[in-house]
Amino acid sequence: MEKWKKQGILGGGFFFSMASSESSDTEKFCSTMARELAQHIPELGTPIAEIVKRNPALLRASFDQQFRMLITGPLQHQQKRVVFVLDALDECKSGPQRRKLVETLASAAQESKNLRIFITSRPDPVIEKVLEPLSIKVKLKDRLYDPSHRDNIEDIAIYVHKVLDGVLALDKRQRLVEKASGLFIWASTACQILAEETRVISLEDTYNQLVSIDRRGTIDDVYDLVFERIEPASKKVTDDMLAMLLAAIEPLTMDDLDDLAKHASVHGSASALVQNLGSVLKQ
Repeated sequence: MEKWKKQGILGGGFFFSMASSESSDTEKFCSTMARELAQHIPELGTPIAEIVKRNPALLRASFDQQFRMLITGPLQHQQKRVVFVLDALDECKSGPQRRKLVETLASAAQESKNLRIFITSRPDPVIEKVLEPLSIKVKLKDRLYDPSHRDNIEDIAIYVHKVLDGVLALDKRQRLVEKASGLFIWASTACQILAEETRVISLEDTYNQLVSIDRRGTIDDVYDLVFERIEPASKKVTDDMLAMLLAAIEPLTMDDLDDLAKHASVHGSASALVQNLGSVLKQ
């Protein structure tokens, strides 16, 4: 994105996340992208503002109408290439919304020679069904889902060296990169465990446990280390609170989890749970 921003062709980005009510659906997609367009391409700011001024009820209109007026319309006056970035599209909770969004974006890209759309997503049948027959797409699936690909390993190395700089020596950081075997979630979880300020087991012992895991890149073994650190007296409460998190249809805030625990007569604390299992819960 930074490269496109420096080139002046970035139109905007939308980052889906199930952890956020505003980022887990498409309700605010059009308004967010219109704001991003105006910010990244200032000459489109005035036309977009005029559209909103003339149509005060536009943000309550249908998705099609919002997209057409706030995005497609202003882009008709743009001569240079514009790139939209959509990250983690699979984290949009509604299948129909995902399908509608991809169909709308595909139509826009086909109608505009200057529009390019970069989408990241886990494999998702809803998205793949819409994109499959289109000739305008380029997939990076083999590259992104190959743990041994050089790009994945280099990205993990950058992440590990940045997060653990000043925590572990260079040779130990490099050993963790090798141990991750191209699996970012392994590296991320390991780094969070090692970077914790409140740890029961010493840094050296934790590091030795991580690098002594027999199978490289096996995330279950890392999770086992996390759960082994739970004090025996707290294990039952931890299990009960994790069960409530797993059973919840929607992501829970810490206050929500505390309320549920209270009503279920579970004498636990959400903040304590995050403190003890943050390296797992934040994945």
